[in-house]
Amino acid sequence: MRHTTDDSPQCSPFSTAAWFDILTAYGLPTHVQRVDAPAGEAILPLLREGDNESDKKTGGDFSALSSYYSPSYTALANAPLSIAEAEAFAVWLRSQKARSLQLKPMLPGALFDSLQAALRNHGFMCDTLGVSTNHYLSVPDGMDWAAYLAQRPGRLRNTCKRCTARLEREPGFRIEICRTLAELSQALAAFETVYRSSWKGAEPYPQFIPELCRAMATSGWLRLGVLYLHGEPAAAQLWFVKDTTASIYKLAYDASHARWGVGTVLTAAMFEEALDRDGVREIDFLTGDDEYKTEWMSATRPLLCLIAYNSRSLGGLVLATRHFAGKWARRLFHKLRTRR
Repeated sequence: MRHTTDDSPQCSPFSTAAWFDILTAYGLPTHVQRVDAPAGEAILPLLREGDNESDKKTGGDFSALSSYYSPSYTALANAPLSIAEAEAFAVWLRSQKARSLQLKPMLPGALFDSLQAALRNHGFMCDTLGVSTNHYLSVPDGMDWAAYLAQRPGRLRNTCKRCTARLEREPGFRIEICRTLAELSQALAAFETVYRSSWKGAEPYPQFIPELCRAMATSGWLRLGVLYLHGEPAAAQLWFVKDTTASIYKLAYDASHARWGVGTVLTAAMFEEALDRDGVREIDFLTGDDEYKTEWMSATRPLLCLIAYNSRSLGGLVLATRHFAGKWARRLFHKLRTRR
């Protein structure tokens, strides 16, 4: 089978077999059913709503195997789909009596375009929605931390230098970056301590992050950074580095230490590690259009949702009518408001 190993070039951590397996086991509600859909020699991991024979006979609703934890969705091992493979997937989806399909969040590109074209060719009514924004940094050849920082806005440079110098004068200040299973237990405990003291809510699936960290450490992709202040964990960040791309997955800081700029100082340390030690060519801030990301990153791209309704299914036609009628009504309402 083509492009199915976790060490495939340009295969992100979020398209590996380990990622989909951990997400299935620890990061999803129980009422959904995983289906690995064939697309020629490629595989598209999907979820199917409902788990009884009645759902399957009347036509099911399919979606990407993704959740709150998923920064983006693609085929297993980031396999590129040929036109023939995309067509094979569309034929398979019709054979399942699918009413609808929803794939999100997806980056624009060849996979998105080929799937949309194939679905339309096989009787599906498609629409594209924007769901979020992805901020990222393309790293030029030879750029190290010093060169990178010199190109950033003056406010960010000054904040990094000022806060770092201030923290270095404080007792019990240090930064540790965990990469291995041997270091993981202590680093993970510190991460969870920071998370509980931050503005973040409780994890909906508490086992997911520990299991993911173990898998990433086993593969050598884990970068779990913890900043300690006065001997206690004050900020923590979870990054993954694979195929010359660093992905910033989770970050948090203890709200009581916000005045020290612990989050900024740890981010700077993680960037330095990625650029000077790992030699990455891209740093990806994944999901979210937070304003502060523009200071660290150089470009953006949209994250999209591909929706498809089966026009040869009564249930699909009902869903499509509701969707497109609602979209038309919202546009009309917006036009009427702007004319006032």
